[in-house]
Amino acid sequence: MSMHAEYYSSYGSLSAEDYFKQHIIENADENARYNYVIDNLPLDSESIFDIGCGCGYFLYLLKRQFPAKVLGMEINKSKLLLAQNRYYLDVILGSAESLPVKTRTFDVVTALEVLEHLPFLTYEKALEEIQRVAKKYIIITVPYREERKNVTCPYCGCRFNGSYHLRSFEEGQLEKLFVEFEVKKMMRLNEVEQISIPFVRLINPRSKIATSPYIVCPQCGYKNLLNFLDTTKDKSYFADKIKKSLLQIMPKSRKYRWIMVIYQRRNDLGA
Repeated sequence: MSMHAEYYSSYGSLSAEDYFKQHIIENADENARYNYVIDNLPLDSESIFDIGCGCGYFLYLLKRQFPAKVLGMEINKSKLLLAQNRYYLDVILGSAESLPVKTRTFDVVTALEVLEHLPFLTYEKALEEIQRVAKKYIIITVPYREERKNVTCPYCGCRFNGSYHLRSFEEGQLEKLFVEFEVKKMMRLNEVEQISIPFVRLINPRSKIATSPYIVCPQCGYKNLLNFLDTTKDKSYFADKIKKSLLQIMPKSRKYRWIMVIYQRRNDLGA
């Protein structure tokens, strides 16, 4: 198993079912994102193919609310089995770089929180494959203007993103992502309030980078999970007290966690 594949099979001390229950099924933000996609599905979507369907929770919600034929695809066998056994979904094993379905088979192809994870060449091939398979629409959600922070492997020194996010996205590049499609709708999701960045650095210059308990080093495979910490020092008690006080008066800005884009095939526009 590759290091990349092992990361997506790692749930720390949890079972696959418990992991998805805690992080997806019972997560209000994830539910809101899925339901927003469902609410914005074009009404002429009779068949939907979801790439990287994970445990199948999105397709489960979709089948309850939208009358369409659905098929999921997942690269990880444990996730695929969970989708089949828990939600009784049609899910096939496959990779985004070589989709095992015929050209223009599905009205809609969805890739929700998938593209940011794909490595070099897999990503470029996946974009071609997605638009090959999509008959009418493509719908994606990706992190929006994410400030990616890295962790350091204590064994080999490799620096990498703890969530395996290999790229960030904003409007300009998303408009040109699929050459055979044009943007029909673009919407930022999950708005939160945060302190303006210069002030965060001023009052908390040595904070730890938040890490996932499911990290596997993509270079050497090391996974003594608790040791994947940022190389900077913990903030002091005094600095923490100052931060809490200043939070009340510092200027704040609005930030969005995700962006959703609905693309329509060019020759279908205005149809």
